[in-house]
Amino acid sequence: MAANFQKIIDRISEAFSFFDFSFLISGSATFAICCYTLNRLGMDVSSDSSFLNVCVSIVGIYIAGLISFALGKKIRVWMVDKDGKHFEEIFNETVKFINDSKAGNDKQNLKLQYAQMWACLRDNQEAKESMTFLNRLWVMQAVFEGLMFSSVIAIVSGVILGIVISWNMCDVWYMIIGGLIAAIACYWEGKRYAETQIKEVIITYYQLKSKILWYGRQ
Repeated sequence: MAANFQKIIDRISEAFSFFDFSFLISGSATFAICCYTLNRLGMDVSSDSSFLNVCVSIVGIYIAGLISFALGKKIRVWMVDKDGKHFEEIFNETVKFINDSKAGNDKQNLKLQYAQMWACLRDNQEAKESMTFLNRLWVMQAVFEGLMFSSVIAIVSGVILGIVISWNMCDVWYMIIGGLIAAIACYWEGKRYAETQIKEVIITYYQLKSKILWYGRQ
């Protein structure tokens, strides 16, 4: 039963990865917050439910998701890794754990090594299960980074409504406080998935490399 349930989860995750549904999650949140804010400001943006309007909304949600993911990732990286030291520390820490030696301190060199590891895993059939897991990590990272930006939009929208209409409305504080809590939670989760992804790539690469060398000696 547990194995069948895990297969279902993997299938769903693969579908999210293939169709980029992860963008639709944050896109829906960002789009809904923007529409709600505009409606509260007196701009009617949701009365027309025609087929064309629905199609435009779907495209708008997807675009909002792409923007949310891109800017959410920028915000997370800016907060945790302004000078690239965070990636460098995780990379060297993981490689040191495997090799008991430093991989080098050149930031650009580390990123090239990391890209090479990704390419190696993508082209190797023995790493198929690991790639499925890595894709799942990437999808969850994308979801949380996108939702982090949606949360920032909620905070900004709450402030705008407070300034333009009134600070005495409950929904203004719901948006500001709820958005702040959600932004912090999404930041930490996005950071956790990103760090796990880096470690998983490096460890899987070295395990695969060790296996190839071991078979080569037989």
